[in-house]
Amino acid sequence: MTKKKEILRAAAEVVAGKRSKDDAERQLADQLSSAESLWNKLVAQGVRKGAKGRFEATFLVGERTVAKALAAEFGDDGWSAGLKKDGGNARAFRVTVTTRPVVLGLEVVQELAKMMVAAGKDYSCVFTGLRPAVARPWWKFW
Repeated sequence: MTKKKEILRAAAEVVAGKRSKDDAERQLADQLSSAESLWNKLVAQGVRKGAKGRFEATFLVGERTVAKALAAEFGDDGWSAGLKKDGGNARAFRVTVTTRPVVLGLEVVQELAKMMVAAGKDYSCVFTGLRPAVARPWWKFW
């Protein structure tokens, strides 16, 4: 099963209330591991602890009203959020949250991952991961 299909299946199970506590604990452990890997990649690319940066978090949501509520939850205090239809599933929405500038470090990335997993649980959706938010000039299309 592809990663995207697995995430879509998990999102459907969350919405239907079929996910167990063990699944939630596994997802948290997976996301913390991913956060550590992300931090290690950033360090390998020259990012230093204490520098400032932003992150993007992505959620897969099964209902438009829930997607709007989740986006509204993060849409202030220097954070931004947007939603769009998920191209692979006509009934799903993708919510992207961009943090305000944060002081970078492993602990910060892990805390962001914990926060996003909790938000996914609170809004009955699936947090799919973090990545650095890189501002690109408007003339660069890649």
